[in-house]
Amino acid sequence: MGTDAPDVVVELDCPAGGSVGKVKTGESPSFTPSWNDGACVTTSPELLNAPISIRVLDVDLFSSEEILTTSYTLEEKDFAAGMLELPISADGSHTLKLRLSRVESLAQP
Repeated sequence: MGTDAPDVVVELDCPAGGSVGKVKTGESPSFTPSWNDGACVTTSPELLNAPISIRVLDVDLFSSEEILTTSYTLEEKDFAAGMLELPISADGSHTLKLRLSRVESLAQP
């Protein structure tokens, strides 16, 4: 294992419109990465009824190393909190935080 910070990306498989959409963040070269891109745009009923699949990867020029693969079905408490925090290490010292935000529909009734 090298001393360089990993180039971390997150891939999300999000339920949307009766199918699954794939979303991928940009690379964050850090031991404590964060992102502002890679949003799932869907409805709360879809997130309550189907899991999101989450993959965290360290990407390199010729290969990628998987850091975490999991899935999670959101609960009402996650929406109330506006976020969820998932452990990504066995001891719980490293977590993945996902921020939930509400966007009003632009569709006309």
